[in-house]
Amino acid sequence: GRLADNPALVSVFANDDYNYTVSYPKAWLAEALAEGDNSEILLTPNTLDLAGQFIAITVVENPTGFTAVDWYVDTANIEEADLVTFETFAGSTGVFSTDGTTAYLANTDYIYAISYRYGSSAELYFPTTFQMVAKSVTLTEPKKRNDSTNDNTNTNNANEASN
Repeated sequence: GRLADNPALVSVFANDDYNYTVSYPKAWLAEALAEGDNSEILLTPNTLDLAGQFIAITVVENPTGFTAVDWYVDTANIEEADLVTFETFAGSTGVFSTDGTTAYLANTDYIYAISYRYGSSAELYFPTTFQMVAKSVTLTEPKKRNDSTNDNTNTNNANEASN
């Protein structure tokens, strides 16, 4: 079995603001870089002796609605034939950066960058964990809001304006 399927070793972080879930090692911490802003989540080992290595998940707008592959080809100015793609456990197609330390996923609203940050360290301590995290990202549907009150208000305002 996969590490990502073992609840004794893996936790799941759900980011409802940006519609994704991700698995990470249970012994690690998952927290937003800035309070009240879930656009960048840091997954950090719960130890201090590993040269400050961590994994960051950063979300940015996708105004063009590109797929991850199309977005990376356009942004990195690279030929599609030179890309290394991957499939998440949930079946989404992503692409790795040319150096293999960032994985990109996309939906019509956002680009999701999962980056292995290793600082100036010559040794990567968590390459398998990075692969597991990147492949475990599941893009979820936005939560439905009840906008019937707003719809009724807008309809009433429109009716009053026409009278």
